[in-house]
Amino acid sequence: MNNKTKISASVLAADFTNLKSELNKVNKHVDFYHIDVMDGHFVPNITMGPDIANTVKKITKKKLDVHLMITNPEKYFKTFNMADSITFHIETGNINKKISQLKRMKKKVGLAINPETDIKKLLPYLKKIDKAFIMSVHPGFAGQKFIKSSLKKVKTVKDYTIKHDLKTKIEVDGGIGPSTYKTVLASGADILAVGAALFRNKNLPKFVKQVRSFKF
Repeated sequence: MNNKTKISASVLAADFTNLKSELNKVNKHVDFYHIDVMDGHFVPNITMGPDIANTVKKITKKKLDVHLMITNPEKYFKTFNMADSITFHIETGNINKKISQLKRMKKKVGLAINPETDIKKLLPYLKKIDKAFIMSVHPGFAGQKFIKSSLKKVKTVKDYTIKHDLKTKIEVDGGIGPSTYKTVLASGADILAVGAALFRNKNLPKFVKQVRSFKF
C-alpha cells in the first residue's frame, strides 16, 4: 500500500547554539515540530519550556505538537496554548478529564504510552483522541536504542482503529532512523517523531525521500 507518512521533527535533537539555522535546515522536509517538555519528576530530565515552543512557532510557522512528559500536565495546558496539539501521558491518570480540557481549548489531543505500560490501557481512549503516541524508548533522554517490542503495540493500535473505523493517527517516538523506520511504518504508524536522523543527517533529503516513498 502507499504510505502517506508524516514527519515530526523532534527539536530536542537540534543544536541549540544555533536553533534558527537548525530549524531552517529541516523545515522544508517536515510536517510538524515536536517539543519535548520534561519536568525532572515524571522523567529524570528537564528540557524545554514555553519560551522555546514560542520561538519554534515563530521561526517555522508550522504546526507544533507539545509532548508533556510531566506529572501534572493539566496544570500546563494553557501555558502551551501556542501548540496546535498537546500530548500527555496515560500514566498521569484522570484521562477523560484531561481530554475534555484540551477539547474545550480546541486543541488536537495526543495520548502517549510508555514502553512498560500495557497497550490495552490505551485502547478505550482511541475514539476520544486524535493521536495515539507510542514511545519506542523510555522517555527522558534522546539518543536511546529503539525498543522492538513497541512494534507490537503499534500493530495492536492499528488493528483496533481499523476494526472500529477510527481516524485516530498513530505516532511513534524514539530511535527512529534509517535502520528502524521501515518496520515502524509497516506496523501501522502514520507519523514519525524524528530527532537525530533529521538534524544530524548528512544526506537529509535522501532520508526524507526514502521515508515518504516507502511502500509496504
